[in-house]
Amino acid sequence: MELFSMVAALTGVVGVVIAKIITTVRMSLLQRTISTVEQEKHKVLLNLKAAAGQKKVFDADKATLERKKKKLEGKRSRLQKELGEFGFEEERRALQREQVRGKISRS
Repeated sequence: MELFSMVAALTGVVGVVIAKIITTVRMSLLQRTISTVEQEKHKVLLNLKAAAGQKKVFDADKATLERKKKKLEGKRSRLQKELGEFGFEEERRALQREQVRGKISRS
């Protein structure tokens, strides 16, 4: 009976040691997995930060372009107005020339 108890106790000890080894190996694998996930998370966060910075630059450039576009549209409308005035002035001068020529030919 003592032999049976000793074998049972020895089997129990071996079982506990094997369970501890298996647990240690699994914990090590999980820690490596967690470390890998943390590294990937860090990379993704850095990429996200870079993308956010690029978006800020894009938005600032877009706002600058919009301001320049409005400014150029204002200049364009003024120049078109001036061009229209020049056309009107040219027509007025042509009419005056015709009137002057008409007066000269009647004389």
